[in-house]
Amino acid sequence: MSDIKIRNFHWGKDFKRIIKIVQEVWFFDAPTKRIGYLNALNFMLHYLNIATHIVVTVDEHDNATGILGLTTKQDQPLFRQNRFICCKARALEFTSKVALYFWPQALVSRLFNGIFFENYQKLRKMVPNPQDPEFLVMIVDPKIKGKGLGRALVQAGEDILKSKGFNQYYLLTDSSCDVGFYERLKMDKVLDVSLCFDIKHEPAYDHYLVGFLRGLIYVRNI
Repeated sequence: MSDIKIRNFHWGKDFKRIIKIVQEVWFFDAPTKRIGYLNALNFMLHYLNIATHIVVTVDEHDNATGILGLTTKQDQPLFRQNRFICCKARALEFTSKVALYFWPQALVSRLFNGIFFENYQKLRKMVPNPQDPEFLVMIVDPKIKGKGLGRALVQAGEDILKSKGFNQYYLLTDSSCDVGFYERLKMDKVLDVSLCFDIKHEPAYDHYLVGFLRGLIYVRNI
């Protein structure tokens, strides 16, 4: 893990690459590639717009291969430190939401996204110490998964928090993600609840998700 390169996120160099990775990991099965791209934009910017610190792992060509966004709850969100980036990021998030709302083929995506964020807001209210920092989002390129990038990102995030005097943080996830990763890091699972993703009035929706996804809260002392 010591040879993995990590640096701060750079909008111009990293944003498009990260969105592509997100689309490949979470939205590859969207009705069209454009809808998958809009989903990736909407999802990532929802979190990155409130992140106070963002770091990326990079390959030998300095191309981003993974990302971690976190919030200390005390520092100013990173994008707000640059008016151009702040405006562009917020405009892209708004545009993606509007496009998903009006695009007929994106109906299921829009409904699912709404339920997803609603579930996570409810989950966030169950955090034992909500004033603690939060790891908002973490993702690595699936083509090089298992190379230690996730652990390197966690370590980088913890180093940031320790440098600011924090000794604990939490993260939210669900059973569709690689929760075993957090178990292997020996994070403390403090909550495990059922999530509701029922969209009964939409036949095209994958009802397998109903009742099978579980929301999880992990806490980590550093």
